[in-house]
Amino acid sequence: MWRAKSSIQAIDSAAKEEVGKAVEEAKSSPEPRVEDLWTDIYYKGTEPTSMRGREREEVCEAVVSSDQC
Repeated sequence: MWRAKSSIQAIDSAAKEEVGKAVEEAKSSPEPRVEDLWTDIYYKGTEPTSMRGREREEVCEAVVSSDQC
């Protein structure tokens, strides 16, 4: 299905506005604490089952419960 050029421009404009607002919010927000840099990077249930290039202890802490390590 083809869209009119004006429709595409409206979608593009709305997307740029949304991104611009997100950028301004990010710029005005405080820097995250170092402890928080690696938390909540995956949506619950989407965590990887393995992590390549990581130490065994890091994988155990991040992905599986300690009784499985």
